[in-house]
Amino acid sequence: LEREVELARRIQQAMLPDALPLAPGYDLGALMVPAREVGGDFYDVQRLDEGHVALAVGDVCDKGFGAAFFMAQCFGLLRAEATRHHSPGATLRAVNRLLLGVNRSEMYVTLLYAVLEERTGRLRYARAGHPPLLLLTPQGGLLPAAAKPGQMLGLFDEPTLDEGQVTLPPGGVALVYSDGLTEATDAQGVEGGVERIGQVAVAAGPVSAQALCTALWEALCAPGSDAEGVKDDFTVVACRRHQG
Repeated sequence: LEREVELARRIQQAMLPDALPLAPGYDLGALMVPAREVGGDFYDVQRLDEGHVALAVGDVCDKGFGAAFFMAQCFGLLRAEATRHHSPGATLRAVNRLLLGVNRSEMYVTLLYAVLEERTGRLRYARAGHPPLLLLTPQGGLLPAAAKPGQMLGLFDEPTLDEGQVTLPPGGVALVYSDGLTEATDAQGVEGGVERIGQVAVAAGPVSAQALCTALWEALCAPGSDAEGVKDDFTVVACRRHQG
């Protein structure tokens, strides 16, 4: 059983990007730490074409082997459909249709999928029941993207999606993450929420996107932090726009 668990963990890790694409004018970073040997979270950073990069984080409803297998399906479908559709919303609707055809377990996935237009810094996104996109301003402000009701993928024929767009200012950072960040609790059992994410990001300063991901992990969930322990998968993708 231990060998099978280790094999599943290696397969799951091998599916995720082993290197992030280069995006002129931007710095990209990502980090995922499962709460168990295999998890239900996934992320992706994919170049779609010259000038556009896709960012995504998903969170399957369960943990363990079942969630890992469903996560693999979701990741593969998102990768395939991302290059076939113009808008993030159309991409997620296509993924949902395909999931309905193969999902017999009534599992579901929350997902935030965003497309960065490198020339302008515009981020078009679609959110399926997932925590909202966060923007960190160069001055240290925290701007959650306006969130409308949204439904997860894999259960409904026509899920309601939260669709919108924001512009990442020079020097700003966009964060796509799972609820392992916002629901991380301190020693008193109090959840930090998005405010705690902002505090950690400001304290980290103008570090690289990858260093910011690591700083969030170390402050919110890592052993030795103020957290009670890793209770949920931790996943974050960071995109910092260069100044000037």
